[in-house]
Amino acid sequence: MLTLLILVAMEPSHAANTPKWESLSDCQYIDAKENDGDSFRVRCGAKGFVLRLYFVDTPETNLAYAERTREQSQHFGITLDETMRAGILAREVVQKLLHEPFVVQTRWANASGRSRESRHYAFVETGGKNLADLLVGQGLARA
Repeated sequence: MLTLLILVAMEPSHAANTPKWESLSDCQYIDAKENDGDSFRVRCGAKGFVLRLYFVDTPETNLAYAERTREQSQHFGITLDETMRAGILAREVVQKLLHEPFVVQTRWANASGRSRESRHYAFVETGGKNLADLLVGQGLARA
């Protein structure tokens, strides 16, 4: 029992292992074929990476993940074609909203999912507003 207590006491706390939030300013949207409304390429200074927005899901732009696109179509009560058109619109709106430099806040948490490319969860702020909130407000994402 004493050994267990010593081991528990010596174990670093979970909070100590949690990465700190990093705020990156003057970020730029990088146009790329694989960008969509909730996952896209950015450059912040010398760092280039793919980010995935926290807490929102925009419609898919194609049938690469057909089961996901079908589920989104059912959720929104629209056809597959309408779902993919909404996904394309979400991508275009994000590109337009991020035409000016923006702020990224991240802990570099892995958001790769099914993607073969590394990507990280992040919040994006543009014009003093949260990008995810703007997308949900326009009906282009679900929380």
